[in-house]
Amino acid sequence: MVGSSVPRDESSGPLPVVTEADSAYLWYASYASNMCTARFMCYIQGGQAEGMARSCIGGRDKTPPVDSRWKHVPHQLIFGRSFTSTWGSGGVAFLDPTPDEGSTTLMRMYKITLQQFCDVLAQENRLIPGDSRFRVEWRHINALRLGVAASSNDAFEMLPGWYGTIQYLGDEDGLPILTITCSADDMKKYRERKLPVCAPSPTYIDVIIKGLREHGLSEEEARVYVLSRSPPYQ
Repeated sequence: MVGSSVPRDESSGPLPVVTEADSAYLWYASYASNMCTARFMCYIQGGQAEGMARSCIGGRDKTPPVDSRWKHVPHQLIFGRSFTSTWGSGGVAFLDPTPDEGSTTLMRMYKITLQQFCDVLAQENRLIPGDSRFRVEWRHINALRLGVAASSNDAFEMLPGWYGTIQYLGDEDGLPILTITCSADDMKKYRERKLPVCAPSPTYIDVIIKGLREHGLSEEEARVYVLSRSPPYQ
């Protein structure tokens, strides 16, 4: 179970419910390689960015994001696992679902449709976009935003994969901000070393740095940002 990431102002009343009739858009918040435009577009349009060992099939809707913004969130970034077919030996990034006021993570938000978000989620978990075995619907998202379901948590586990948990991080311009990460249970296992934590590979670091440089960080600033969040952890 995870706590709220964004304080709710009870005096302002509940957040408005978003439906497909009034908005098909949301903000997908990325925090690692997907901060790099070229790499993220592989999930949208298919293909293979520099440094990747395998290509992506791409989503059903190839339309680029209609907007992109940056945001800091009070969650810790960690690197877990020890090998992926895309980046080779080394850990990959996960955002701790539980907020921590002593931590900050920079995120790049892309304004995309719910269908595009579902297709990113599918590919992050090595599934085919449009797989009928799962579907994120607005009722799931609105339950997170309104705090009326799933024990009022701000995250729910959609899939059993490494990146099967959808985390709600507040709203931007009236649209929900969602990211994809591991489950709270997996995060606990990383902290207890029941699952491996591992420094990221040089190619994975490089693509994260490319994304951070698109935000205006220097090469040195971006490298310090990544390495300061790499193992060992206390």
